[in-house]
Amino acid sequence: MIPRPDALKRIAAEFRIHPVAELDLMIVSGGKHFGIEYKYTDAPSRSRSMAVAMEDLGLEHLWVVFPEGPEYPLDKRITAMPMKSVPRLVQRLKRKRR
Repeated sequence: MIPRPDALKRIAAEFRIHPVAELDLMIVSGGKHFGIEYKYTDAPSRSRSMAVAMEDLGLEHLWVVFPEGPEYPLDKRITAMPMKSVPRLVQRLKRKRR
């Protein structure tokens, strides 16, 4: 299992990051706001705080990164994603910057 700080550092290394109280990371890419939350659970679920962060921060999408397992939707704009999928997410967000 990759510890939380290492997971966040991998993502943050690629973007200008904005630490915020409601999220572990907020990324601005292509003029849009995206959120990253890290959970240690094997099967993260949607929480009220995620909905609040989506609304308050105007997020286009929120990814909930967890140690391992399948990727699955938690909501229309919230996705649970295993750590192994982070490089693919980084590439996707880098394309949106253009």
